[in-house]
Amino acid sequence: MDFGVSKRVTLIIVSITVAVIAFMMSAVAIALPTIGKEFAMEAVLLGWVVTAMTFPQAALLLPAGRLADIYGRKRIFLYGMGILIVASFLCAIANSAVSLIACRLFQGIGRRMAFGT
Repeated sequence: MDFGVSKRVTLIIVSITVAVIAFMMSAVAIALPTIGKEFAMEAVLLGWVVTAMTFPQAALLLPAGRLADIYGRKRIFLYGMGILIVASFLCAIANSAVSLIACRLFQGIGRRMAFGT
């Protein structure tokens, strides 16, 4: 593969990833009233749905970057995307507020691994 083509493909993949993850954050904020009704959640738990993805992002920035330095940026990016995809699927089939919040935590871990690189 040509080096210039490889750079373009990488840029496209990373751009799509950024757009999808930004969409995910916005979609959850918009869906909060429906999520609250579905799981009979109070305002405090609804706040955790939003912030559960933020905590791992803040805590894992440096460790994810260091792992990317050690094992390779592409590998950590792909593992992060894999974790994010699985966690997103688990969020979709969550049957309780606690499981939804736990899956959102895993989404934050995957997001930080993808963006920490």
